[in-house]
Amino acid sequence: MQRAAIKKNIAPSSDNGHFVEGENVQVVDLDTVGETFVVKGKSKLTTKNHTSLEMSETCVITCQQVFDPLKGAFEKSGD
Repeated sequence: MQRAAIKKNIAPSSDNGHFVEGENVQVVDLDTVGETFVVKGKSKLTTKNHTSLEMSETCVITCQQVFDPLKGAFEKSGD
């Protein structure tokens, strides 16, 4: 099955966005709230405020979580 080139934002809560780009790539949304995705196929992760990463195989990408000791809970990391 041939897929078209994509550019999908996998971090909608980010101020700058984090994009998976590539041809013949499939992005599966596992958890909308936690922003967790499976990326199938060779792709590149790009953003304005971090290093771009080449991904040569299927991978899982999720939002970074940090522990807030005052709340006693994990929360999404800010940009």
